[in-house]
Amino acid sequence: MEVTMGNKGQKQEGRLSAFQYTAYAFGDLGYQMVYYWVVSFTMIYCTDVFGLSAAAVSVVMLIARLYDAVNNPFLGSMIDKTKSKMGRYRPWILIGGIGLAISTCLLFWAHPDWPAGAKNFYVGAMYMLVATFATIFYMAYMALNGCISADPMVRARASSYRVVLNNFGIFILAFLAPAALSYFGKGSANNSYLFSILICSVIGIPCILMTAFGTKEVIQPTATQEKISMKSQLHALKNNKPMILIFVAMTTHGISMNARLAMATFYCTYFAGGLSTFTVYNSINSIMAMVGAFTAPFVYRLFRDKGKAARYIMYASAAAMAAQYFFPAPGIAFYGLTFVSGYGLGAFSTLAFSMIPDASDYTQYKHNIRIDGFLAAFATFGFEAGGAIATTLVGFALDAFGYVPNAVQTPGVLNLMNILMTFGPALMTLTAGLFLIRYKLNDKLHKEIMGELGKAV
Repeated sequence: MEVTMGNKGQKQEGRLSAFQYTAYAFGDLGYQMVYYWVVSFTMIYCTDVFGLSAAAVSVVMLIARLYDAVNNPFLGSMIDKTKSKMGRYRPWILIGGIGLAISTCLLFWAHPDWPAGAKNFYVGAMYMLVATFATIFYMAYMALNGCISADPMVRARASSYRVVLNNFGIFILAFLAPAALSYFGKGSANNSYLFSILICSVIGIPCILMTAFGTKEVIQPTATQEKISMKSQLHALKNNKPMILIFVAMTTHGISMNARLAMATFYCTYFAGGLSTFTVYNSINSIMAMVGAFTAPFVYRLFRDKGKAARYIMYASAAAMAAQYFFPAPGIAFYGLTFVSGYGLGAFSTLAFSMIPDASDYTQYKHNIRIDGFLAAFATFGFEAGGAIATTLVGFALDAFGYVPNAVQTPGVLNLMNILMTFGPALMTLTAGLFLIRYKLNDKLHKEIMGELGKAV
């Protein structure tokens, strides 16, 4: 299959080899080997090891995320205008990935004996660095998905490979993280996180290098791409209804996913019997997410509508999460419901990320500009804003209900943990599904758009 790239007349092959799919997906495996620690352990590390209050950590993380949010559009625009032998996005995947590994190691370098002010400043500064490099990597990585092919099915498959390896990384870390923390924490927990993350970085960086050097950008911008103003990009975004709906869905999904990830360590440690429960839960969740990612293209093929497929998956996932409140861990029913919620996580992530390049095609059709990086930055901002909201609410809620690190918790705190692990994420997941009712960029419309752009799919 051939597709026309950028200007009419440029032709490139639309299909990808198994190696190209795998090379693309390995980037998310490498990213997950590092960023998993940030999402899952930052809160409990800062409270139980570094010695900060949950409320203080929430404020620091919120400020860092607000800083990151302001930077997102400018970073996305800058990435879109990049010209290099490696293309627009792959150099930033390299810079963002390596920078993320280094800054995460610094974030988890504990100094519990420092004064409170110094600890707050250090965590805030390091978290800003982590957030910046994570954003650079992921907005470039998401934009790359829209440039490896014009075929929406190829994009969905690439996204499927990506989510499979992403959750394979989570599966590995479900066993590796507790084991590494236990091994390096003998005698003192101060350096256990640092040494554990160093090991994961050694695994993750080669994976990121594989994506940077093993993929190819075949869709190119128009010749005047570098002259596009921020005002023009914002105007194109404002009139891109599919992208606005993706943003809302990504934001609510970010709240749901990050609240659950941040709470899982607290929930399993204090409510559900310890980190052994966390290992079982995380293993089931990641395995089913891989299954969801692998089968998402088939679900999409069934509906020929990514929005509708994602919507029904979200409904089922929300119902399973809500039911877990009444069937808490470590019961069999809790784990059974995790099969459903985990599947939904992987399938939705695959479909949602593959919808962004389609929205970029829509922008090119409506405004004759291609701004994959800017739209990826917008989606990343939504997901990260959701993460900031989630972690901030988790921290403030724990502090308000009287959470005490390394102690037996009150019934009120335990019930709060159960709610934040179940009903809270379920509500946000349901909201994401409901917003996608208005998403109309189905296969039929996308083919019409690609036909107008002179691209055969």
